[in-house]
Amino acid sequence: MFNAYLSLAQSLSFKQPAEAMACLDSLPKQMLQNPMYESGVLGYRCIIANKLDDRDAFYRYFASYDSIRQHQPAQFNAANLEQVMVCHHLMQKDYQGALAWCDSIEVPLTATELRINVYEKMGNWQQAFRATEFRDSLMLVDERASLEQRIIDMSHDIDMYQAEQEKAESRRTQLLVVGLMALAIIGLLVGMLVYRRQKNRRLKEQFLQLQEARRSTEADQAIRRAFVGTLQEKLKSPINVLRGYARIFNNPHFLLKPEERPKRYNDILKAARSIEAMLDPMLDSYAQGTTGITEEEKRVCMTALRSPLLTLINTSEFIIDGQGQIPHEEYMQLRSAVCRDAYHVATSTNQLLLFSLYGDHMPIPKPDHVNLNEAALSILTSYDMQPSAIDENRKVVTEFSTEVADDVMINASPLIQELMNCLLDNACKYATGGNVLMSCHDCGDGTYAISVSDDGPAIPAADAERIFTPFFHVSPDEHSLGIGLPLARRLAESMGYQVAPDLTFTGGARFVVTGLS
Repeated sequence: MFNAYLSLAQSLSFKQPAEAMACLDSLPKQMLQNPMYESGVLGYRCIIANKLDDRDAFYRYFASYDSIRQHQPAQFNAANLEQVMVCHHLMQKDYQGALAWCDSIEVPLTATELRINVYEKMGNWQQAFRATEFRDSLMLVDERASLEQRIIDMSHDIDMYQAEQEKAESRRTQLLVVGLMALAIIGLLVGMLVYRRQKNRRLKEQFLQLQEARRSTEADQAIRRAFVGTLQEKLKSPINVLRGYARIFNNPHFLLKPEERPKRYNDILKAARSIEAMLDPMLDSYAQGTTGITEEEKRVCMTALRSPLLTLINTSEFIIDGQGQIPHEEYMQLRSAVCRDAYHVATSTNQLLLFSLYGDHMPIPKPDHVNLNEAALSILTSYDMQPSAIDENRKVVTEFSTEVADDVMINASPLIQELMNCLLDNACKYATGGNVLMSCHDCGDGTYAISVSDDGPAIPAADAERIFTPFFHVSPDEHSLGIGLPLARRLAESMGYQVAPDLTFTGGARFVVTGLS
């Protein structure tokens, strides 16, 4: 209910800030006794007060908001902190400070909207115009091609109509001597004129309907993206907890004293239950994206996530209840299962959130100017090895090589690490010989590539494109989520790259990310 009120307030705040404030006023009072909820509502109140240009109300809300942030940081809702700080600096007419906070907002559309507001307050109309153009380019990527085609069709119709008019005029001049024929031609032309007019009217009506549908879609997608962003913030901590324990439990030499086990496994249990509580809203948000999923695909997601999630919860509860009475050998087997399930749940949840968040094919900015070799090596070094590699009969070894000069720089997004992690996950999964290699290549046309190869089975040509289909499994025995490679391609295309398997590679399987510059 809390998220529903905030989503409605956010939607109304664009053009009806007073109604948005009234929506927040109608929240149940007992809900606001929780600092997490109260700081979230105060953040929206500050944003709406800024839109209403109500300085007194803004500073009153901001004082309470900042107090929670300073004195209760653990319960502070920082989802809209950057937007609130932009409004705060605007109230103080500190435009440079406001722009600096805009730069820290990860959602490009929200950041651009706020920059437009700042530039307008500054009176810098040139920058405001440029920012507006950039915002429009983000919002109109999907609709632009359709609108351009319609404009081309309309222009073609107009050209045809003008040509026919000129042709009719020529005929009229030539057939003046033949009265009856001239009248017939004139009647025909009048009919054509009426037809063209009706057709143009229908085109105009369709154009207006398209504009209305676009506005409605933009509003729906904005609400969905805000909701997914909120889910991502809430699940960030549980995902990190599971990843952290998977990382340390993956080391068989790391031992816990029996009296330490309840605390550690309670942490895992709480994180797993947090993800379980968010599972249905997370899948619903994905189903409402531009691509959407069928009921069968939703069932596959539920099976792939809920089964290891419930196993993780039950195993953790069993270890907690054991209170150190479980034999060491049995405990180590249980710990390996917890490690594997924790990694799978954390990775799958994170991938599903990213797939939902970037499923609208919105362009991903590349603000960072980084050294290619250093960035690739850093990604490989920081990669968490899959717990499946804990099997003593199958050790996975990662290596790095490059044919690129050490001074080569590229423009990149932080999300390139998520892209490469998907390819590394796939390589570690199928590296039957235990060898995974990441390499940097010079394509010779001013662009560069990063490849990830393993010594496992080669990719059949028939599956070269199907493996990028969400929920596709090469083997019917697989129970993974099946969106690692589709997510890699989705992120790559949104950043202007391409991802494809190298079917000429004979030493196993190799995936190549091209177009880096």
